[in-house]
Amino acid sequence: MRAGYTPILGVSSREWGAERAEAGDDPGQDKANRLFLDLSNSGNSTARDLRLWTGLSYKSTKDLDYDYCPYSSPLRRTSDASWWHSDEGGALAQTEDNSVEFKTDPKVQRVENGRLKFNPARKEVFLHTALESLEEAGVKNIEIAQVLKYTATTGSEEEIYLGAYEADLSNLKSHDMWLYRAQENKEERVEKIRENTV
Repeated sequence: MRAGYTPILGVSSREWGAERAEAGDDPGQDKANRLFLDLSNSGNSTARDLRLWTGLSYKSTKDLDYDYCPYSSPLRRTSDASWWHSDEGGALAQTEDNSVEFKTDPKVQRVENGRLKFNPARKEVFLHTALESLEEAGVKNIEIAQVLKYTATTGSEEEIYLGAYEADLSNLKSHDMWLYRAQENKEERVEKIRENTV
């Protein structure tokens, strides 16, 4: 019965907002670092709560006041957004041979640093904001993992590895922290990065 109600998601394309900018335009960091995904569902049930999990692996420095922990940002349809309205990520029913475009602004969670803090303050921040903070604190190299997560009709949590990126933060900073300039790694790196997330 469970097999009869299974969404089967596929990712046909990924594109950063910076790659969509017209020649000569400056989209700004927020728009440049927005991620667009074309998704299809060849299964026979709806995938719910679509979200992008983002995790960072880096070597901390003494000047770093925060830890940056993984966070799942909701995915939203770029058109017909009223099709699925909730405070969670969007949903995708069976699409036959078509794909549907979703967008998200990758974020991580900023957590106050310090072992003696009880229940430290947490705040979601844009990924590029976290990278700027890390660069200013002396972090040189970073790896970023991204995973598409969703909930099946049966309630099971499913995921698709989207890939991993590595970057020299000083080089990224010279390009306004546009994430598409990071070097893409193989999907196999995602699991290793997940093990090393703060």
